[in-house]
Amino acid sequence: MRPSLRLYSHESPRIQAPKDAGVVFSNQAFPLRYVLNIKPWLFLCVVGFSGTFCGNYFYKRFLLRPNPPNPKRDPNEKPPERHPHAPEEE
Repeated sequence: MRPSLRLYSHESPRIQAPKDAGVVFSNQAFPLRYVLNIKPWLFLCVVGFSGTFCGNYFYKRFLLRPNPPNPKRDPNEKPPERHPHAPEEE
């Protein structure tokens, strides 16, 4: 493979075990106890996310009190002489 194509390739060289290594990775080294195939895993993810979003919608729509409306502004209200957050002048 040319060097320029090798930089853009996703293939990596295969690592070969030494001839006298015997079993490189046995099943006893790290047994996988709880492994799901992709279909049950995706099903659980979809069910979990949809349950989260539906529960959030239910809580916000039916259990949470709505905010009260803002009061009407008084058109005759005078602006303050000084802004309340302005620094004090000495």
